[in-house]
Amino acid sequence: MGGVVEKRCTQQNCDMSTSSERHTATKRPLHMRNCVRPWLCAGNYRIGRQLRICLPRNALVLSIGYFATNECKLGSLSFYNCSLCDAHPGFVVQLAVQGIDDVFACHYIACTPGTRSNGVACEACAVNTFSNTSLAVVCSDCDTGVTGTYQQLTGQTSCSTCMWNTEVSALECPEGTSFVNDFQRLQFLFSLYAEDHDAHLLDYVAKICRMGFACLPCEPGHFEHDRACEKCAYGSYQANFGAQECYKCASGQNTTSLGSTRSSDCVCDPGFE
Repeated sequence: MGGVVEKRCTQQNCDMSTSSERHTATKRPLHMRNCVRPWLCAGNYRIGRQLRICLPRNALVLSIGYFATNECKLGSLSFYNCSLCDAHPGFVVQLAVQGIDDVFACHYIACTPGTRSNGVACEACAVNTFSNTSLAVVCSDCDTGVTGTYQQLTGQTSCSTCMWNTEVSALECPEGTSFVNDFQRLQFLFSLYAEDHDAHLLDYVAKICRMGFACLPCEPGHFEHDRACEKCAYGSYQANFGAQECYKCASGQNTTSLGSTRSSDCVCDPGFE
């Protein structure tokens, strides 16, 4: 695996010739006298609880994101002092395994689609965001209110249509509401709700897109019939949302169009005043 070498330090042999008296006085292991601290481990190493040195182990701890700056030899064992790798946008620092990789270098791999890089680690794109290329440093927003697409999972490479549920029956909606599975229709209704009731699509869109359809009240000038909105007939009107019938005009009055919304739309028939 390739890597970027931030800096290298020469190997350093530990001084084993120090007298036992000096060892007793300093209360430090002999092989640490000439080694730099603090000790942060790279590769398959861990910090020993008492000696605070890097010891070989199988589990991987305190290694990802670091590279060795100094190696201290004690017989056949190697102890490492480590530094934090620099951040590289679009990449993640990969674990350097002693005996396989160069532990004196930082090893970077590209973040995959569905993730973004913070320079050191790859993070999964959040809900309703995506990335469809490698090396992404930001995830794109699905912008559901405009595009009609949504993504309910993390770590995804695309967004899906909000109104995806084509198998659900309109009868899933309660009486008095209409079945909506067209995003333009959804946008239109919420434009009316926002104006009259301060209800905004972005406040409800996540729930709607998870269901793949919506049950919504009909707009003024309409009434609900079999979970669909129908326009009020000639000679009738409806000023409210969510109606199941329209009001009839007074005797001798009619409307000039379907879907009237006000009583003032009722006008006298010819011959009536």
